[in-house]
Amino acid sequence: RMAEPSGNELASAAAKGDLVQLTNLLQKNVNVNAQNGFGRTALQVMKLGNPEIARRTGFAVIHDVARAGFLDTLQTLLEFKADVNI
Repeated sequence: RMAEPSGNELASAAAKGDLVQLTNLLQKNVNVNAQNGFGRTALQVMKLGNPEIARRTGFAVIHDVARAGFLDTLQTLLEFKADVNI
């Protein structure tokens, strides 16, 4: 998939834990699963996640995100239907 224009903004806000910017983007109907210029979703960028790791270990990116203390950001992404399987 190609990067979506707002994917970089969304991923940046998620990585920084900028809940205000993240929420603003999502309320503007930015695709919660948009990929940034490196092909990563906001959830993956939060921990530089690799979906292949989840397949091999059984631990998804959201497990790392929750352990790292990004609960508010994670909850917001999930409320907007972020795909936890990518």
